[in-house]
Order: sequence, then structure tokens, then C-alpha cells
Amino acid sequence: MKPDNAHIDFKGVALLTILCASWGLNQVALGEGGIRDLTPAVTASLIYQIVWVAFITYVVWFWLIRK
Repeated sequence: MKPDNAHIDFKGVALLTILCASWGLNQVALGEGGIRDLTPAVTASLIYQIVWVAFITYVVWFWLIRK
């Protein structure tokens, strides 16, 4: 594995682990069924998290490191 691509592999494994763990926790321990209806509020929350939290803050963080 090339060191340049190692972070992609690690993020993929972390994503699968977190998804499986959170699904198991919700289903077994908490008895929750998850999101069943994709309402406008749910969609807006997901877009906010994807665009602002995951993308813009990541870009700003790299900009601050390079500065």
C-alpha cells in the first residue's frame, strides 16, 4: 500500500466500523429503528453536516495549517 493512499483505506475501514457499531447499538441496545422518513428537516440537517461540518471546516483547517 502506498503511503499516499493509506488514509483513504483507514477512513473506509473506520466508516464501516462506525456504521456497523451505530446500527447495532440503535437496533439492539436502544431499540430505535433509525430514520424512516426523509423529511425536509432531515435532508437539511444532512446537507448542513456534509457541506459545512465536513467540507468547509476541513478546507479552513488546511488553509490555517498552510498559513
